[in-house]
Amino acid sequence: MASTTIALGNEQRVARLYSYPNDPTNPGAETLSDTVLHWTNQTLERDGVKAKGVTASVSIDGDNYAIVLEGPDGTQSHLDLYADRIPQFFKHGEEAMAVIEQVKTMKKDPPWPDWAKSSDANCKWNPNALWDPQGTNQWYFFLPMGMAMIHQKSLQFFHYPPVRLLTSMRDYLDDPVPVRWVELLEANGVATEQDAWLYSTVMDGAPIAAPDDQGTIYPPEGQTGQAQHLIPIQHFHDYQLAQVNLLLNTFPGNDKYTVPIVVYGTPARDTFNALYKVELSIKKNPTITLEIIPGKTTPVICVGHPYRFYAQAQSYVGSGSIVPGECADAVEIMKEDLVVARWQHLMAQDPTQDPKTVLADCNSYWRDDAHAATVCKLVRHEGSLWYPDPNSLEFQFKVSLDEAAAICQKNNNQTCEGLS
Repeated sequence: MASTTIALGNEQRVARLYSYPNDPTNPGAETLSDTVLHWTNQTLERDGVKAKGVTASVSIDGDNYAIVLEGPDGTQSHLDLYADRIPQFFKHGEEAMAVIEQVKTMKKDPPWPDWAKSSDANCKWNPNALWDPQGTNQWYFFLPMGMAMIHQKSLQFFHYPPVRLLTSMRDYLDDPVPVRWVELLEANGVATEQDAWLYSTVMDGAPIAAPDDQGTIYPPEGQTGQAQHLIPIQHFHDYQLAQVNLLLNTFPGNDKYTVPIVVYGTPARDTFNALYKVELSIKKNPTITLEIIPGKTTPVICVGHPYRFYAQAQSYVGSGSIVPGECADAVEIMKEDLVVARWQHLMAQDPTQDPKTVLADCNSYWRDDAHAATVCKLVRHEGSLWYPDPNSLEFQFKVSLDEAAAICQKNNNQTCEGLS
């Protein structure tokens, strides 16, 4: 029998690290132990070790909490990896919490434009509304929990997590963005959702859960000014460097390489460039290699945020239908994202390849009319994203993949044909 015990600290520390209670509107819904177990079990499942018989429990000794992992003979190496990584993961999180306390006291320079502010200055994140300018009362500390953290095949660098992943979904990957990316990976040869989870470990630059529209906001109609990035990702460089180093696995087939990194969206790309003194850009320099961990080469690629497909295709995200006049541009975004998902999959299989050559091959693959049916199917399916109740943000797709394939076949794979 294999086993390990991972000390988490006292009740106050554990509650802060796990953002307990996850649902502030229903604080008695579960115990702190239940919350720890919830996120731990998701990680075990997505790492594939739950299927090997590894189980988790929580022990409490006085005021101190610990995760107890047990498994059959042959799983001790997995448990040892968790025993090494989980304490470091939370140490980095605790350091990020200290940064948040500093950020709360800072003045925004330059100050927020008037159109970005709320008249309600009594917001949760900062009583002076310096870092929650719109007064949403919905900014919470949230570490990237519940994902693969020992067997991941790539690392995904994003900006920040939507708050509903903490308070409603209770799942970092139960969101239209990671769900969409899993479908793109599966379209590129990743066999199952279980395997796709190993490509889906997220490293958000800011451990701050906030509403979807808090990442970047734009001047309202009739107002002038530049887009504003509300989440203060620029203050977490030490946290970002530490967590990337921790979660960036060495490639099993060659210890001089690591698994690849995909960087999504402008704030994440700007931050990544600042961290590693590089110049990633979608148009001119989308892929590079870096020595993030001494002696190891890491292939990196950047792409627009996966959410932009939904924003382009629909009149408002979650409407359930594609706007005919926006369909052609949505098709182009779909192809661009499929190219990057293919690159991610191929480079994860063998990161010793030249990343630029692989990217060129991926472009050729998805620009070939032989794959028009897949492009059409994904656009029609994902373009049907629907929020039945926008207040809950539970989502579904009105058109299944099979139904989308039938529509595309009927229209000779002319993606935008027959929209109304």
